[in-house]
Amino acid sequence: MLVIARVANQKFHPKGLGGSGFELFVQIDNVDKKWEEVKDKVLVVDEIETKSWGDREFTIADPDGYLISFYTPKHKSKND
Repeated sequence: MLVIARVANQKFHPKGLGGSGFELFVQIDNVDKKWEEVKDKVLVVDEIETKSWGDREFTIADPDGYLISFYTPKHKSKND
């Protein structure tokens, strides 16, 4: 899990919805499977995509507007 802080009163994400303080990144084994499970049940901020660095990721907002990104890295270590 990765938490990124931001400066108060500034949008961290261009589609930020009001939550302030941080964006939460959660690494999971199969982001495509999680996407299919949740996409019709949550407020989607960014649909699933492969980022330029190779990770697969999507972002949702919780009821308070905090952003939560789920991702699967392009390369996982043997210890993951």
